Amino acid sequence: MAQTQQPYETPSPFLQGYINRTLRVTTTDDRFFIGDLKCTDRDRNLILASTSEYRSPSSFSSSSSSSSSSSSQSPEIKDRHIGLVVIPGNVITKIEVEERTTGTGTNPKRGWMFGQFGSPGGGQRDPREMGII
Repeated sequence: MAQTQQPYETPSPFLQGYINRTLRVTTTDDRFFIGDLKCTDRDRNLILASTSEYRSPSSFSSSSSSSSSSSSQSPEIKDRHIGLVVIPGNVITKIEVEERTTGTGTNPKRGWMFGQFGSPGGGQRDPREMGII
């Protein structure tokens, strides 16, 4: 049986504008990855380089918490450096871009644009409306 070839859809031009920028990508299993965006495709899969993975303590099994942990201590987020990673587009729930602002002195201020994607007006834009997720 002959297969009909579907026309190739180009990757999101909006996401391509963030290539070589640092992103924080949250996934459906409550992990998040911080790394430099290197590539994206039409399915919104992302390739991040120099990536670290972070897991919240709530994602661990209850067996990892012992009776020796006191309620006065806040649980730590577990992290590990994983380098180059492919994140499937269908598991991405949120993408955040690192905002680099100029600071005074030798300490430039850095932060994350939560729920925003660097829109010129500074207002929040839903990534679903922009065709990102």
